[in-house]
Amino acid sequence: MTPARLLGIEGLRLLLGPCDLLEGTPILDIKPYVPAYDAFPESAAGWIDTVEALHAEPPAYAVSWSLQAREQAEWLKAAWSVDFQQRLVEILGRDPRPHRTRRIRRLSGGDLVIGCGTWRAEFQVHDLQIEIRALKPSFPVRFLLESWREGIPDRDAQLAFMQRWPCPELELREGESPNHSRPL
Repeated sequence: MTPARLLGIEGLRLLLGPCDLLEGTPILDIKPYVPAYDAFPESAAGWIDTVEALHAEPPAYAVSWSLQAREQAEWLKAAWSVDFQQRLVEILGRDPRPHRTRRIRRLSGGDLVIGCGTWRAEFQVHDLQIEIRALKPSFPVRFLLESWREGIPDRDAQLAFMQRWPCPELELREGESPNHSRPL
């Protein structure tokens, strides 16, 4: 159920104030809000209460940065206004285990990597200590150079980052070149 203010009626169309519905969502059942019956101050919010309680607790893991990772993060922030440090520490400090919704996976050498928008952070976990070892772009050079992929966020920042800190796994391979025409 979603309470919403009725702003007006145009034919079979209801005009609602701010609410958590997408434009055009069908409304199947409409009831008036009756404060004496519809206010539930003692009710719980279920899983939302659980999540909020977890976020109120101090982080379970201590997060530190290697010298390289700190330098990379500060460079991104100063040169490109790219700053995901606080969010990265918040997520990893709560739970660094591989998980698809947190975009954390294990690398072949045993390190872990987390996706942070168009960037990645490689890290290690030892007991309750996390060390962020390095930051890297998420996109391979081939994608960044393809003219039809103009909408890649932080595109120029990623290319400049790879000039400063080469990422061999993202570089163009021998004989490979970017595709400047959009595939069909």
